[in-house]
Amino acid sequence: MRAQLMGLVERYDLVNRTYENFWENYEYYLKENSVEAAENGFVDRESIKKPVMMGIKFILTGVNSNDTCLIAVDLEWRHKDKERSAMWCYQCVFDLNGEVNDDYFWKER
Repeated sequence: MRAQLMGLVERYDLVNRTYENFWENYEYYLKENSVEAAENGFVDRESIKKPVMMGIKFILTGVNSNDTCLIAVDLEWRHKDKERSAMWCYQCVFDLNGEVNDDYFWKER
């Protein structure tokens, strides 16, 4: 199963695309939700440490006959400002054809 996962990750360049999607969504968040972004310490690209890949996994969604298998690539990062040093995460979810299904930002507690 691991070989199948890594084959799909390589075929569709999912790691590099996750980093690209991260920066695209980070910039979008700064522009479209500037007040909320500022409250969360999102100022600009230079205000955070470079994201680090934390994992790649298959995830299963749905119920029984409607199950869907997806691939999730997880990144984490921290703000450079020590007062905002909580870890943040980003997950980009792809279908088995390499298309983006969804993505998420969240703050670890």
